[in-house]
Amino acid sequence: MRKKTQPPTGRRLNGTRALGKGLLVLELVADAQSAQSLSALAAQSGLPLSTVHRLLVTLTQQGFVERDAQTRRYRLGARMLTLAAGVLQQADLTREAPPIMQEFVRETGDAISLAALQDGRVVLLEKAQGLDAPRLFLHIGRQAPVHSTALGKALAAGLPDHDVLEILKRHGMARLTPRTITTPRRFLLHLEAVRRRGYALDDEETVVGARCLAVPVRNHRGQVVGALSTSGPTSTWSEERMATVLAALQHAAARLSERLGYRPPRQVNTQGRAPASASWPGVE
Repeated sequence: MRKKTQPPTGRRLNGTRALGKGLLVLELVADAQSAQSLSALAAQSGLPLSTVHRLLVTLTQQGFVERDAQTRRYRLGARMLTLAAGVLQQADLTREAPPIMQEFVRETGDAISLAALQDGRVVLLEKAQGLDAPRLFLHIGRQAPVHSTALGKALAAGLPDHDVLEILKRHGMARLTPRTITTPRRFLLHLEAVRRRGYALDDEETVVGARCLAVPVRNHRGQVVGALSTSGPTSTWSEERMATVLAALQHAAARLSERLGYRPPRQVNTQGRAPASASWPGVE
């Protein structure tokens, strides 16, 4: 009697569907702010109560989900911590960024830079040169001030004010152009706007005739660990052009943050797309 070496096609398809349903339930448990009941998970998933129960039993047996004996509600299990630790150990800012940065260049034609804060200074970690982009601040390892650059503002906006003041005290606030912010109070007010908008703008504050946009990159804890930026001359960067570039930059930052384990709140636009009618307040 001939043995079957492959399971029937229908069984493989059923297994694939079951896996997809199980991952959906697991994601709902992960996204929840608190432990979830069986009925709540069934309602959110749109799956039958019996199906969700079977999936949760399997996930619990494997350690991906835990069930509270008293409340009978479900939360993430310890095995998820092990998996997450492995992913985060493999995720590295400078390793994950290059392909995302190259995609930005292909989409916009503009250069893009990745930087982080080191000892209170902006340090360039990676770059991807655009076709016709001006070579502004594009040398790996080069340092720049926090108070005038879009990168510096995006990074500083992720810090508490007392840390920002310590940086300004240590490194000063040199006037690089007539538009440079040179007082701590004004800079802190400016950072409030950066946090509210979700992006930073250097409007001829570092180099006359050049504008720069920057967006923060976050890790799995939601901390700002880097920033992506792109630059353009004031002569060609119209408001429409800047809105287009900003949308692509925010999308790149969102993808890189996701690669580092960041999960934005549900109400946040995870695609990171800016509205077409974005305003450009400049120096505030």
